[in-house]
Amino acid sequence: MNYLEFFELGSKFRFKVLPTAGFVLQVGSFQEFQRADYLKNKLIDSDYPVFISSTWVEEKGPLHRVFVGMFSKKIDAEKIAAEIKESE
Repeated sequence: MNYLEFFELGSKFRFKVLPTAGFVLQVGSFQEFQRADYLKNKLIDSDYPVFISSTWVEEKGPLHRVFVGMFSKKIDAEKIAAEIKESE
């Protein structure tokens, strides 16, 4: 997947370009699904649109990435990234 840019907020967030020309925030990456699911549920409880994307990484095994969004504008994604960062 192509990255538009890396946008660091405590090195936790980055923006991805999706085929629908929008933005999502990657807020976590875990080898254990339970940890990804816990973060997903915590963010859902705060009314954020969240999903998990799982993949297999050679020599590491499964990787479960937690994303927030779909945002049509980068500024909207930045605002949510700041909100999430403040709530930590």
